Amino acid sequence: MKTKELRNFDYCNRTDVGKLRKKNEDYQAYFDSVNGHIFVVCDGMGGHAGGSEASQIAVESIAYFFSQNYYPDPFDAIQQAIVFANEEIFKYAKKNIELYGMGTTIVLALIRDNLIYYGHVGDSRIYYYFDQRLEQITEDHSFVQGLINLSVITKEEAEEHPRRNELSKALGVESIVQPSICIMPAMPDNDGILLLCTDGLTNMQTDKEIEDLLRTDLSLDEKGDLLIEKAIDHGGNDNITLSLVKFHNLYVANQEQTRTKDKITKSHWPKPLKIASIASIILVVIVLGVFAVWDFNDSAEKHVDPIKNINNTELQRDTFILFMIDEQFDFEQIMDNFNMNDSLIHLYNQNKTWSTGDTIKIPIQVIHTVSNGENFLSLEQLYNVSRIQIMQANDYCSHELQDGKVLYIPLANKEIK
Repeated sequence: MKTKELRNFDYCNRTDVGKLRKKNEDYQAYFDSVNGHIFVVCDGMGGHAGGSEASQIAVESIAYFFSQNYYPDPFDAIQQAIVFANEEIFKYAKKNIELYGMGTTIVLALIRDNLIYYGHVGDSRIYYYFDQRLEQITEDHSFVQGLINLSVITKEEAEEHPRRNELSKALGVESIVQPSICIMPAMPDNDGILLLCTDGLTNMQTDKEIEDLLRTDLSLDEKGDLLIEKAIDHGGNDNITLSLVKFHNLYVANQEQTRTKDKITKSHWPKPLKIASIASIILVVIVLGVFAVWDFNDSAEKHVDPIKNINNTELQRDTFILFMIDEQFDFEQIMDNFNMNDSLIHLYNQNKTWSTGDTIKIPIQVIHTVSNGENFLSLEQLYNVSRIQIMQANDYCSHELQDGKVLYIPLANKEIK
């Protein structure tokens, strides 16, 4: 039986109806389970019938889902939990025709083993505050966010856009929903603060204002109260709901991992679907059509049909992929993505020095084709490599695998020691 984890954080939950609404359609909860500590915040869609019912069903469905079983894969668990909540809302609306069209946003954070996994649908947000800086770690599912991503408008212009409240995705409105799930878990810091909130908070205060308030020496409860108070003072034209989670007594190992990772990226809180450096590297491979496997035998090299290596579970030291060196080529990023070190790259390339336009060979374990309903958990066990490494090596952002998907499997940790 999986036991519940000890808590290494304090938290406060706050919600307020605001100045203009007659009913609070937000809903939130914190609950402890064998799957870890779970925070959920939902914003029932104000322009739709049954917004309060939708948000409550969503939270209760999440609680029920995580209480039933222990799920070893937290990414899949969050995905399935949100999909389950969507189905429950949609079914309820079908049985109650007057509530048809009811919907809600959702942000969900799962804390397990000193790591934070998260997912969301809609424009409720998750932020992280540490070292005097507030960072948004989810990306809104909204019409204006789509325009921002296309560089049609700026974030500042989005705040005044006439369609700023229009969602591109919500929970319960349709029978199927695709939530956004974090690509990798986030490592909290001692005194770091996680913020889950509805747009009733973020529409009334800028990120800078929230950051300044979190920087104060007030207690966590006082910060929660003051965030609500300021949102009301600035207009309070919507329901306001937030959860603040402040971490303490974290393992030293977490801090060491964080500092190591920060050598590669300024922030260890990656924004979903925005690993530009990885994408650019993989794009070079795709554009050039370089999809090769090489037999390394003394100085002679011959081309090998990659199909022959598919589903081979043994480490093949003659399996490579090729990259072309360009001005944006980043050796540190390559080493991180493919679980390598500098000496191994030079060994497999005969200590060659490179210049722009040259190609470099990157050894991998194998080229694997997904079949028979395989998932990331089975691949992790098969190849002794984490899903994060597989996703980075393939610029792959979904936690679901389809049969026929071809994946580069990077070297296992033991191969680079």
